[in-house]
Amino acid sequence: MTINVLLRSDDSNGFDKRLKLAPMMLLASACFLSACGSAGATDAASAMKSSKANVNSNGGGPTTPTPTPTTTSTSTSSTTVTYDTSVGNGVDANGFASLPLRSGAHRYFVSSAKGSDANSCAAAQVSNTPKATIASALSCVANGNGDQVLVSEGTTYSEPMSGLNGKSGFSALYPTVIQTYDPADPLNDTKYGRGDQRGARPVMKGDGEPIGGGSGAVSYVAIRGFDFNPGNVNDRAVSLLPNGTANAAFVLIENNLFRYTTFSADMISASSQSDHLILRNNSIYGTWSVNDKAGQGIYFDGWQNATIEDNVIYHAGWKIGASRDDGVANGGPSMFKHSIYEQSTNAGPCITRRNLIADGSADGGQYRSNSTVSENVYIDNPISVSAGGGSNYYLYQPTGVNLEVSYNAILGDADLNSSNPRGVAIEASNGRLGSSVHHNLIARSRNVNGVNNWAFVTAADFNQPSYMGWDHNVVYQWTTALQIYLPGGAYPSQDFPTYTNNIWDAASSGTNTNIAGGTYPNPYTATQLYAALGFPDKQTFINYAIEHPEAHIQRQARTLLFAGYGM
Repeated sequence: MTINVLLRSDDSNGFDKRLKLAPMMLLASACFLSACGSAGATDAASAMKSSKANVNSNGGGPTTPTPTPTTTSTSTSSTTVTYDTSVGNGVDANGFASLPLRSGAHRYFVSSAKGSDANSCAAAQVSNTPKATIASALSCVANGNGDQVLVSEGTTYSEPMSGLNGKSGFSALYPTVIQTYDPADPLNDTKYGRGDQRGARPVMKGDGEPIGGGSGAVSYVAIRGFDFNPGNVNDRAVSLLPNGTANAAFVLIENNLFRYTTFSADMISASSQSDHLILRNNSIYGTWSVNDKAGQGIYFDGWQNATIEDNVIYHAGWKIGASRDDGVANGGPSMFKHSIYEQSTNAGPCITRRNLIADGSADGGQYRSNSTVSENVYIDNPISVSAGGGSNYYLYQPTGVNLEVSYNAILGDADLNSSNPRGVAIEASNGRLGSSVHHNLIARSRNVNGVNNWAFVTAADFNQPSYMGWDHNVVYQWTTALQIYLPGGAYPSQDFPTYTNNIWDAASSGTNTNIAGGTYPNPYTATQLYAALGFPDKQTFINYAIEHPEAHIQRQARTLLFAGYGM
């Protein structure tokens, strides 16, 4: 049994340090997140009404006034959807890579239902005589050839996917591919990797899935269409690791479900930065560990050119069914567990866009390297966005980082637990000159008078300038005027924030406008948003999003929120 536990000694959360420095009252406020049942296979497709795009101003929830639109709206991001196309032969309109078979390469079929590992590699190239295990099929794959392993939909495997060691592809255009096929139509490559269309992703129940490291470095690899599901157990991870000091390059992880399973690409021990990591159209939820500093949703370090796009990340860092006041040993949350943990050891640029991130342990993501965080939807996280910062920062990013946080929708907040009240929308540390947080919507804190509720936090955690331009953001019913923004950190004299053209719950100043003077077409509550999307409640919405990351329901949620708040 292989269990990959991710431990880092340098992943303390900067906000908790700043609590000791900021002039605020540390009051205990009890907030218990009700225990959630397993966000499993509930299919809310029947709730996706054909009329869901027509906004109901009441949304089936408590009535909220819907005043006449005014001219206070700001510009929105482009409607053009951009994908990372660096692996394969382009990406279609729904975010699925084209992965052609290279001339001279081979496809090997696998079916636990009707296959046999006694079948030869030549026989396994025919769908009627497949291998029984993925490991046996991978033994047929030639390193550097661009071969593909096709795994039957509707099947189950207890093995890890570790046979990829030393099985790199030919190039970024022709990677080694492990993906799924429809056994009723095995030669139809338009269905490859798309078991979601039939609710039939192959289930991987292995205890641990080390897909790289050990006997060979892994580059030019694509994995898509699987359901990694070991059950609601601790310390499970699909891990991409270096071979000694050998790095990785051009890795695509697409259209998979990671149930209770961290995805980790920990390349810090490689001799140089690994290049091009793409996670797209995946769901990751319920990851947890009995160790205080493990159990992230997504973890990666030692990379340049990393893209996390169109994923659903829910309840990362703490056990489904646990209370926020449970101890870590029982699956409770920790300030060290993050939905996305992008270490400061990444060179960047790292792009996080169009994801749905809800109910994280500590936050919706720690983005510590040169980062762009855009068009995501964050729901009920203790901290939604934490950009820059980190312990040992001076070793990896001694001159700060370039940060852009833009066009995100943040709805609601949460306490880490009843002893650690939180409600921070966006915090930024040690940004270089030109870093900016702009055109974000921050709305609907549980309690605008809550302890540690801040819309904007700028901090200098090290003795170097920390720049951030906060502009064209809308802050609605989030906090009091006295807690709209916080400069802090260990070196407050090094903080250089600017605030322009924001509409916020604070006094008007310069070009910043107090929200009391603005009106909005439909300032959604959470209940109203879910109803407008066609769901009766949050959990049904989340369950659907998990099972159908390819539906990109968060894009519609963000569009409705931005329109409702005049953005």
